[in-house]
Amino acid sequence: MRNPFRTFDQLREAYLRYLDSPFRLRYPGLMAERRQLLDQDRQLYRDPLFEPVAPYVLSGHNVRSAVRRLGLSSEVADFIETGLFPAGFELFQHQYDAWEASRAGKAVVVTTGTGSGKTECYLLPVFSYLVEQAGRWPAPGPVPANHQWWNHHGQPRIKQRAHEPRVRRPAVRALFLYPLNALIEDQLGRIRKACDGRAGRAWMDANRRRNRIWYGRYVGVTPVSGPETVMNPRTGRLNSNSRKRQELKNRLSTMELEWGRAVQSALASGDSDILTYFQDPAGAEMWSRWDMQDHPPDILITNYSMLNIMLMRSLESPVFEKTRQWLAEDPANNLFHLVVDELHSYRGTPGTEVGYLLRALLDRLGLTPDSPQLRIITTSASIEANDTKSQDYLEQFFGRDPASFEIIGGAQ
Repeated sequence: MRNPFRTFDQLREAYLRYLDSPFRLRYPGLMAERRQLLDQDRQLYRDPLFEPVAPYVLSGHNVRSAVRRLGLSSEVADFIETGLFPAGFELFQHQYDAWEASRAGKAVVVTTGTGSGKTECYLLPVFSYLVEQAGRWPAPGPVPANHQWWNHHGQPRIKQRAHEPRVRRPAVRALFLYPLNALIEDQLGRIRKACDGRAGRAWMDANRRRNRIWYGRYVGVTPVSGPETVMNPRTGRLNSNSRKRQELKNRLSTMELEWGRAVQSALASGDSDILTYFQDPAGAEMWSRWDMQDHPPDILITNYSMLNIMLMRSLESPVFEKTRQWLAEDPANNLFHLVVDELHSYRGTPGTEVGYLLRALLDRLGLTPDSPQLRIITTSASIEANDTKSQDYLEQFFGRDPASFEIIGGAQ
């Protein structure tokens, strides 16, 4: 483990050396005096504050033994260990408990502190379900040579997943709802590493007939807003929205350019983690809103403001209708995972609005708050087990019996 005090001293010295270089003085005594004035708390920096945190209780299970204990296929562990969770590392007890409770059909509320691995509490259940689901998906067709259509002059837009067979019904199998886009960015790298890392992609090629676990970030910056076709007032016919199409082409070209630079940087530095900050145009991350409207991703990542807009507009209706059809196809096996991060941020009037928003979402999907096809996983810093106010809040927010919630804290 890196020594945090040594890291602080290294950063402090680096800044002081930087100031000595462009602002060098003739007299060493003056430079020493300037450094002495700057090298103290509340000047160039603040002295670090470190809070010691007792380690969380371990479960005694790594991913592979947890998979066996939960009755999952060993292939689930094979995929998870390619990038989602390190092979051989032991899960915290709250991570294992959340996985077990979600698999048993309970609504899960994880209340551990910052840095406790809450993200794994929903990533592990969601990805284990998707990996098992993918075992039934038919092989996609070959990717066409002009798949990256923006590189071909005069080429009409090609849908990102047009090569997939119709029997592989596109649907949102998991919705990740965040209060802030900054939190989305933080978690997106984890999902990119799992779905688009070299090892994970190779495993899907060999064991899931070259299928992909598709994921997409549907927020304000996602290209492009507006319809793909517009009505020609003179002819009354629908024509391609050429202005928006050109905007999308430019955005995709920029994405491809940034990815190429990131690959070169990763090769030069030997640090492949750089790639998790950029979108791979050949990966499983959805290119645009239009592509997600055509083929809803397996994992949809958004915020409550955008979800509200999506539910009100006809443009996004296919996302919900296709998911509804998929859920109705096989009520025994097709499950919808709803992940609500930072639940404590939804309080007062905004919390009431988001609670009603979730009810509207479930209604569009043909589900009820207590549906056996619904899996709720949420994280919160303020919910407490055996607390009447917490139970009332959960009942009012999600509209289901508070006894159906498994509130998981972290023993230390």
